[in-house]
Amino acid sequence: MYSREVLGLVACSCVVLLMGSGCGGGGGGGPTTHRISGTVSGDVSTGVTLALTGAATAQATSDSAGRFTFDGLADGTYVVTPSLGGFSFDPAVRTVVLSGADQGAQDFTAHGSDIVEFTLPTAGGGPALIAAGPDGQLWFTETSGGAIGCISSSGVVTEFPVPTSGAGPNFIAAGPDGNLWFTESPGGAVGRITTSGAITEFALPGDDSQPQGITAGPDGNLWFTDAGTNAVGYVTTSGAVTEFPLPTDDRAPFGIAAGPDGNLWFAEFYGSSIARVTPSGTIDEVALPSYGMPYMVAAGPDGNLWFTDPEANAIWRVSTELASPDFASYAVPSGSSQPAGIAAGPDGNLWFTEYSANVLASLTPSGTFTELPIPTADGKPLGIAVGPDQALWFAESSAGRIGRYPLP
Repeated sequence: MYSREVLGLVACSCVVLLMGSGCGGGGGGGPTTHRISGTVSGDVSTGVTLALTGAATAQATSDSAGRFTFDGLADGTYVVTPSLGGFSFDPAVRTVVLSGADQGAQDFTAHGSDIVEFTLPTAGGGPALIAAGPDGQLWFTETSGGAIGCISSSGVVTEFPVPTSGAGPNFIAAGPDGNLWFTESPGGAVGRITTSGAITEFALPGDDSQPQGITAGPDGNLWFTDAGTNAVGYVTTSGAVTEFPLPTDDRAPFGIAAGPDGNLWFAEFYGSSIARVTPSGTIDEVALPSYGMPYMVAAGPDGNLWFTDPEANAIWRVSTELASPDFASYAVPSGSSQPAGIAAGPDGNLWFTEYSANVLASLTPSGTFTELPIPTADGKPLGIAVGPDQALWFAESSAGRIGRYPLP
């Protein structure tokens, strides 16, 4: 699992250039200064934090009428960013250029979040990845707590400890056999759990095995990446393991997903590449057009593969034609957000988590972002999946919660 601590708001920006001879402050021969002011309205108005960056830094809080002001500003370019847990703002930021006059009417509209969070019964479990199960529940790993959990659509949580101490369950996926399959990165094994909670563990052959991503393949097997042995492999539903070494050393393969072309696609975190493996084990690697660290992968509704890149703070798209792959990169609006988990939503968009920005976000296939802040601060969301209720479910690794967002 990606562990660097370098891993919402509607993506919109307004630019205002003021020219004039007005004066909002100063006098007595001193430097002329100006003012930026505005109002927050909508689902909340009072108590919103407004951060000012750019030519100067400052912070303000909207008053009982939603008003805020920044005084004593010299000419220059400034950015105003509103924030309040559980709310998004339109626009997400305003860029203001002061040039000889005050700037008022820098207004924002607040939108309340429909995200609901469910606290896990065991503190410190560290929920990581999540998948929809065949029983109508969402199943998730608890990496720190060494357990597999499930949550019903009404929020009832059940936890099952993994037999091996320190196994560190990580990625999880539904298998074709009606069970859930998960990787144990520190434990060097792949696990299977029935919907009644019975767990079986299958040790991988390499002494240095650190399995990461896992997904059901088109051949009826469970395919996984192994960052420790620099390989990709599969386990049959009866537990037989086969691995294929990657053509290039030290690639640290992570997320993996079944592609629309009948192959498996996975991210090479240290290789700055995306790779494809056929069910027979033939591997092709394709370098990104620019440096990045691809992390998790999902098949999109448009027939392409989409993956998160926490290093480049971007979402990538790649076509399945390796002879001449079509790449596109979309910069996430929130800086240093560390996009992590990703899934195709029932609305035709890609949904992903922003680990450091504490945001649930979507991206249309044409490149338009929407970001929704998660109510609990510093939740550090990781995995995301679509539930049987067609809502987005995600794991908050630091907050010890599972979140649910019903699509409008």
